[in-house]
Amino acid sequence: MDESRTWHLVRTAPSMMGRALDTLKEQGIPTVVPRTVAVGHREGRPYLRRAQMFHRTVFVGVEGAADLDGKVPTARGVTRVLRNPTRADMAPMTISGPDMAAFVAAIGITEKRKPAGIAAGDRVVVQAGPFASFPAMVEEVLPNERLKVAVQIFGRATPFECGHADVRPID
Repeated sequence: MDESRTWHLVRTAPSMMGRALDTLKEQGIPTVVPRTVAVGHREGRPYLRRAQMFHRTVFVGVEGAADLDGKVPTARGVTRVLRNPTRADMAPMTISGPDMAAFVAAIGITEKRKPAGIAAGDRVVVQAGPFASFPAMVEEVLPNERLKVAVQIFGRATPFECGHADVRPID
């Protein structure tokens, strides 16, 4: 993350978040969309759900006022730059580079976190899918909250991928 830039909040049009991010990226403006990962349940089965922290809001990093006044508002999908209503001049809400870096580090956007409590070599029980209720061994922790596990069937290990929510550790 470039700490020399100032960061501002930008509001996007409904259903235009992806297009706004693409347009800003083409213009060379870095963006940050903070998301949370939560375990949801659908039809009684757990799954991992990624949700935006701030609805239709994007952090954009600009080098000067020219980018903020020229490139950002004209980007397709951007509706407005959020401004500070407590100031008389209604200046844009500004976040310094070090503060933005601390925020990104606090919510864990840049780091690849391993699923809590499960590592390669751990014994687990599969809870969903074709191998439900089978004991398995975690072979590898993959990106995006996925695991590669091996189930012993017919005297040999059968590897497959599943989500972190699809297994539980054996105590």
